[in-house]
Amino acid sequence: MIKSDIDPIEAERLKKLGIQTLLDLALLLPHSYENTYLSSAPLLEQNNTLHVKILSIKQSPKVLQMLLFCEVWNMQCDGVIFAPKPYQKALFKQGVECYVSGKISYKNGRLQMLQPRIITQINQLIPKYKTPLQNKTVLELMKRHLSLESLLNEGLHVKEAKSLLSLHFPTPQEVSAFEKQGYPPEIQKCLKFTEIYNYLKKLSMKKVTFPSCAKLDGDETAFIASLPFTLTQDQQKVIGEIKRDFLGENATKRVVMGDVGCGKTMVILSSVMMAYPKKSVLMAPTTVLARQLFEEAQKFLPLHVKSVLVTQESDVKENLEAFDFMIGTHALLYKELPQCALVMVDEQHRFGTKQRSLLATLVSKKAWHPHYIQFSATPIPRTLSMIQSSLVDFSFIKMLPYPKDITTKVICREHFKDLVAHIHAEISKHHQCIIVYPLVEESEVINYQSIDEGRGFWEKNFEGVYVTYGKDKKQRGNLRSL
Repeated sequence: MIKSDIDPIEAERLKKLGIQTLLDLALLLPHSYENTYLSSAPLLEQNNTLHVKILSIKQSPKVLQMLLFCEVWNMQCDGVIFAPKPYQKALFKQGVECYVSGKISYKNGRLQMLQPRIITQINQLIPKYKTPLQNKTVLELMKRHLSLESLLNEGLHVKEAKSLLSLHFPTPQEVSAFEKQGYPPEIQKCLKFTEIYNYLKKLSMKKVTFPSCAKLDGDETAFIASLPFTLTQDQQKVIGEIKRDFLGENATKRVVMGDVGCGKTMVILSSVMMAYPKKSVLMAPTTVLARQLFEEAQKFLPLHVKSVLVTQESDVKENLEAFDFMIGTHALLYKELPQCALVMVDEQHRFGTKQRSLLATLVSKKAWHPHYIQFSATPIPRTLSMIQSSLVDFSFIKMLPYPKDITTKVICREHFKDLVAHIHAEISKHHQCIIVYPLVEESEVINYQSIDEGRGFWEKNFEGVYVTYGKDKKQRGNLRSL
């Protein structure tokens, strides 16, 4: 960041340049460089800096002509200024010795410097910036704020910091290379990285944090040791990240992403143990999923951690204050919930933004800000954008507790007999098979077969066929074959 103790005048200058951060300033690149190193020999069609004595002057309304003597070159050259300004007529006087800079060309058998300028600083490379401010002012800002130390403090590596500094404070050799070939690939890569890094840092400054309701320092180690299996490295890593969140000053805002079967449930239960004896609440999108999570909690959590299932079908008579872990569906949003230090949402993409935020609001009182964790295999685009913008923390479970033995094939109509034979073979091994249809009823718009159209074939040719869909209100029993 730009130093906070800058004076109001400098703050106004930075505002005019649109500078918010130190990296903004570092990315304000020169459009050219003025070389004021004294030229030991004439460089044709290039800028030359010379120490000269003005031998004679001829003035007319439109042209100022001078005869210059360069002692280093031991020769004379002409100086020509078209449409001279009054200040130029005052500066260039016969007998004056000065340093001048301008492009040297060869004309009519003599060297000529076109539009020479008197300079006061020699043997320097002066970057030229296109800004609303004077170039001198911008140079002062660069010298005052840009240094290796300040760029390293912004989080850049040494190589990146030195590359940026070389653009603002280059050597003659570097400028010569820039002018001939442009920026080399390594500097272009550095600039692209710095632009992205600066953008993400700005976004992270917009992250809203709240003081946590409490530091959650419960011990999850005994729970993990009691499990009949070993957690994967990714599960352990994510649990460690959540633990650090819980012990921080600010309320946790984290998204845990992982494929189906990666073990997010064990991360949920470990989080409950880290929050204990404070209360936790988890909202799931369906009754089936809420019940599964509740059964897992009862199976693996210690007996002294009391869990309860809250759904539309369940009729919870007890006071929810008596439970440590509340698991439920949308029904939680219509209950009188106690204060909870940890709020979790499973399959977050199945809920609206307002529903998710309402759950956290229901367990909060006044300045009570619970820790908040969302779990999903497929986060919604809004959440992905927040992750990319560093507005929420993010954990990824990539490893699976066991390898998935899945074979994917694309079959056509002529392969249908082979599919039926394969299903018969699986059933003979007492395996279950599932057929998923994209439609419940026949559609005049979408050219796919529906359940209503296909069920007759399966019910005729197989035993133990069970058909269900979203609007089906029948009791779910044991599915024996299909």
